[in-house]
Amino acid sequence: SLIRNAGRLFPSNIENASIQSIHKTLVSLRNQNEKKRLKAEFELRLRQIYFGTIDVERVEGIVNNVMNVVPSLEEAKFLIKHARKILPVQSEDLDANDVYDSLTKLRDRLQKERDEGIRALRHALSDLYADVEPHMVDELNDKVSSLFKKTEDLKMLAADAGTFFPMEFETAKPRKIRRSFMERKRSLQGR
Repeated sequence: SLIRNAGRLFPSNIENASIQSIHKTLVSLRNQNEKKRLKAEFELRLRQIYFGTIDVERVEGIVNNVMNVVPSLEEAKFLIKHARKILPVQSEDLDANDVYDSLTKLRDRLQKERDEGIRALRHALSDLYADVEPHMVDELNDKVSSLFKKTEDLKMLAADAGTFFPMEFETAKPRKIRRSFMERKRSLQGR
């Protein structure tokens, strides 16, 4: 990327080159390329979801309108990942602002559910390690919950904390706890 874009990154007189401006330009080019890639991915997703029901002539305009309303690359990735939950059932109902509103509502709801899972785990750990300093329990809670990407797994861990966490606080190792949980989950699923 650096070599490919050297002509755009470096001034014609190399003595006038500034590391900050080169870095800023490089980051900007990367973001532009990522945005283009995400637009193409979103277009494919739109065509997949509304296969046979969306006016092909409108697709590019819809993609541009929606992606112009979505301010960050992270939100664009979230939109693509959760498109079926965010987009309306009928392609005729597609409106960029409504799509973004649905995106923010879903993101907020998922974050709230995750926060509830983390709180449930914290409560379970407080009960399990009642004799340990609260800030130490908070640290363990943060370390363990950061290893769990799925909120449902976090809630299951909180419900069965006594099974996966050792009785002695000092022996609680977050990665070992996660490994134990995942092994148990796989065995219950028959894998």
